[in-house]
Amino acid sequence: MGLITAKRQPRVLVLNLIVLAALSFGFYRLKRMDLTDRSVGLFWGLDLILLSLGMTILLFYLVTVIFGFTTFKKGVLNFLIGDSGTYSLSRLQAVAWAVLIMSCQIALIICLCCNKDLTFKMYEPLFSESEIWLLGLSLGSTIAVKSITVKNGDVNPNVPATGVVRPSLKDILNGENGLDFTRCQMLIWTLLAMVVFLSKAFYFNQAVFVHHKDGIDDLLNHFYNEYNGQVRPHAELPYVPYLPWSFVVLMGMSQGVYVGKKLVPSFKLADVRTDKQQQLVFQKDQLEKKRTILTGIMKVTQPGKDSVVDQRSVAAINQDINDTQSLIDDLTGDINQINAYIS
Repeated sequence: MGLITAKRQPRVLVLNLIVLAALSFGFYRLKRMDLTDRSVGLFWGLDLILLSLGMTILLFYLVTVIFGFTTFKKGVLNFLIGDSGTYSLSRLQAVAWAVLIMSCQIALIICLCCNKDLTFKMYEPLFSESEIWLLGLSLGSTIAVKSITVKNGDVNPNVPATGVVRPSLKDILNGENGLDFTRCQMLIWTLLAMVVFLSKAFYFNQAVFVHHKDGIDDLLNHFYNEYNGQVRPHAELPYVPYLPWSFVVLMGMSQGVYVGKKLVPSFKLADVRTDKQQQLVFQKDQLEKKRTILTGIMKVTQPGKDSVVDQRSVAAINQDINDTQSLIDDLTGDINQINAYIS
């Protein structure tokens, strides 16, 4: 174990050096670019987004390293694993929004530091109401899903324990019976919201970078309120990054559907297959018993005028046997269909 750890240390050191070199190069590019050229401004904004996101993820990684998780997979990615042992969409959304909001704060700090007036002293944590609500909705969904998972584990002790299941990226969109539309729509709306939010942060950061102290002071207090008739949607100064409240409501509905679906009792195909297999075994046993009884009766007596067994009784027994055989065929077909779907 010590030898393996010793072999990993140089790799971790090299990786850290590469990351630091990339961050230093990013700072150098940001400082040297001329934003009067629109094409340069576009690349400047993209560099700033990548740099701030990289610094935020690195910060998360360093926190996990402090607590002994020296690999990215066992450290940062563990934030995405739910109580069932699989990757959780609600946790992914909460982590993604937290990283995005933190990266926007880091980007703002970088812009203030790189501003020609060195206006870092003007920095203060800056959040729009909509981004706080979006983060709160994501965290609320995470808590709700955790509560539902724990409750389901108490009701159904056959649920695999954490650590038994190997997490996979498929868990993000897969439900108990395959692809889940509620997960898919929630993921799409989240990605769309993040792209829109980053686009607004893009223009806001550019304005912070080029304005003087008075202009920056106006920017830091330029919040958008869509219910205020005096606020202009297309003002000269960009607003603090935000999302329209209608979009926030849409995200809330999306997460409500996702969480609500977990509250509705559902069935698993594997459980249905097990139940049908048990029924199949029972019906086969009944079929053999009925055939044995009929054979025994026919050996003792033959249906006729003076016989205890008449033709209608034999026909009824044969019909019962045929019905049982049909039920066995139906159960066998259902089991084969489930096996084909699961495999």
